[in-house]
Amino acid sequence: KAQWEAAKAELADIQAEKTRHSKCLWSLKKDLEHAEQHAQHAQDVMQPGLTDDVRSQLAERVGDLQESDLERLAELEGRHRKAIDKTRESLNGRHQTAGRQAVGVMSAFRGRWEVTAADWGSDIASLPDYLAHLVHLEEEGLPALVEQFQERLSRHTTQSLARLREKMYAEQEDIRDRIETINQVLARTEFRLGTHLKLGTRRERYEHVQYFDKQLTDVLSQAGSDDHEVRFHQLQRVIETLDKASNPATAQNLESLRLLDPRYQMSFYAEEIDTASQQVRDVLESSSGKSGGEKESFAGTIVAASLAYVLTPDGGDQPIYCTVFLDEAFSNTAEAVSRRVLRVFRELKIHVNLITPYKNLNLARESAHSLLIVERDPNQHESQLCEVTWEDIDRHDAQRAATLQAQAADLGIELESMR
Repeated sequence: KAQWEAAKAELADIQAEKTRHSKCLWSLKKDLEHAEQHAQHAQDVMQPGLTDDVRSQLAERVGDLQESDLERLAELEGRHRKAIDKTRESLNGRHQTAGRQAVGVMSAFRGRWEVTAADWGSDIASLPDYLAHLVHLEEEGLPALVEQFQERLSRHTTQSLARLREKMYAEQEDIRDRIETINQVLARTEFRLGTHLKLGTRRERYEHVQYFDKQLTDVLSQAGSDDHEVRFHQLQRVIETLDKASNPATAQNLESLRLLDPRYQMSFYAEEIDTASQQVRDVLESSSGKSGGEKESFAGTIVAASLAYVLTPDGGDQPIYCTVFLDEAFSNTAEAVSRRVLRVFRELKIHVNLITPYKNLNLARESAHSLLIVERDPNQHESQLCEVTWEDIDRHDAQRAATLQAQAADLGIELESMR
């Protein structure tokens, strides 16, 4: 009986073990079915194969997998899925940003080129229209525009700058020519006893003018170059300089005038030349350091030369509009100096009208053909103007002298002639 009881217990254990193994077998069969289904699904997915691009990206992101990795496949999938989701979110953000930028570009293009984009929208759906237009520009429009740009760059802009430089050089040369014409007249007149003046010019070296000249030289030296991009940027710098110098707000300052006006790029001086030996006695930058008579002579001669320069037309050798008025110019000047200066005016073909006190009539007689006398009645506050000739003046002086002589004779005074 004891053996039977032991056998019975052992049978119960065997039956329980059998039941447990049956359950495990059933679970393994279910796992096998699921694995076969997954394998079939994977087989179906893998049937088309992977592109080289996808394969390389998978190899970079996941790496090579072995059979031992199958047990932790869920873990690998979850980890990489998180990374992929994060990348997808980043790409979606970039996609939305790019979409907004594209809409902004399309709206700006449509606002500026309304005729071209009149039938197009400005949303993402309209992007193909704009891209098609861009392709057309790149393949057909831009090559024609590049040729047109190169032609305009060479024909119009570069040639305009060359003409600008030539005009500035021509104006400087014209200044020298006109001064040379004046020097021919000054050589026939006397500055001091035995000397005459000769005007000279020199070009001043201003840093910003030299830099601009270098820019012009660089642009013009590249006229035949095929590197149009470099030429354009060089030209752009020149245009920016010209635009600043010609702007109404800055055109009248000294820096702009020195850049664009050849007169402000030059300085002037005078040489005192010995008429007999043609040797230079003195170089006059100004009248400082000179005696009163020298200053008067220098100032008067320079005024005459300046008037002749201004009043002489281009290509002319003497003034056309040559009437000038000198208001008491020689009231306090020695007569000898005044005569020399007036001789310069006469040689320069300048018609002088002297406004001078009555005491300078002797000086006026040598330079003026007629005389206008202005008188003022202080009691009536009236002025009158009368024209007389030098003969009238001589007759009036003779009558006045005779009257004075008669009055002196009546008083017993004998007058002697001062001549």
